[in-house]
Amino acid sequence: MEDFLKSLAEQYQGDYVDNTLSINNTAFDLNVKLLEWIEGVKITVNSITFYTPVDLHYQTDQNDENLYFSFYPQLHFHRKNWEDKSEIQNTNSSIALIEKNIGEVTLQFEPQEKREWISIEIPSNYFENIKHHHSLNIEKYLNEKNYAYVELIPFEISKSLYKLIHYQGDKTLEASFMTYRLLELTTRFLFLIENRVEVEEHSTMNPDDIQRMIQLESALIKDVSKLPYIPELCENFGISESKLQKDFKQMFGTTVYKYFQNFRLETTKQLILETTYSMTQIALDCGFSSLKKFSTAFKEKYGISPSEYRKNFYRS
Repeated sequence: MEDFLKSLAEQYQGDYVDNTLSINNTAFDLNVKLLEWIEGVKITVNSITFYTPVDLHYQTDQNDENLYFSFYPQLHFHRKNWEDKSEIQNTNSSIALIEKNIGEVTLQFEPQEKREWISIEIPSNYFENIKHHHSLNIEKYLNEKNYAYVELIPFEISKSLYKLIHYQGDKTLEASFMTYRLLELTTRFLFLIENRVEVEEHSTMNPDDIQRMIQLESALIKDVSKLPYIPELCENFGISESKLQKDFKQMFGTTVYKYFQNFRLETTKQLILETTYSMTQIALDCGFSSLKKFSTAFKEKYGISPSEYRKNFYRS
């Protein structure tokens, strides 16, 4: 993979520095970050913008024994099998390609259309060490050599992938965090598609909706002292109140206010355990109008008062 990225940098006059490929020219902008924390397990986080319509064509090595999982939040694609040349096409869906010796693929890009995806290369023998290996029926992915499995990404997986693509954590932990999280998500993804009866979820959210809700959630918890004001959030994110409430509930499983209240109380818990601030100071810093209201809300959620919680669990 590293040699391939270096060859791309040379071919298109780009740069490959610190395991990151950057190509910026009049035809397209491409950025690829390569991460390898566990030997043989390679991850790429990719983004590309073409400035003219492009059909990007490639074909895979039929002797390659690794499995490839590519998760695309949204993509136009077109694929042919090696042997019978049958075709599969997909438009504007969140998809995963499970690839092994799959043959020919054409990815279709529109001008000015930024595409982001994340891929993980896993040695075939990795799955032999999974405790529930046999319930996955992984052999069908390992043995088939003529085509890729194309699957819709379940909603619970797609919203996690957005956060991985736009990782904002400690850079020194990025490779390890991304590797273990993606291995977990990939295994969960396989279990979901192996054991489903029907499609588990019927999300009406498109990739832009999901990204908007992730950004809204970040804004929501940025300042725990400030209660959310729905009209202001609607204006800031260019969305109606009904759609905001619907998408937020679908994304996070609760209302904006309940999500904020839960996060605010979790923040007070952390301050109680890790600081010597008074309960009054913690209450005011976290937006409660009085110590009494804070204590009532805390006890309703955790079954214990803030002062009792500090007495029992404070980390001196």
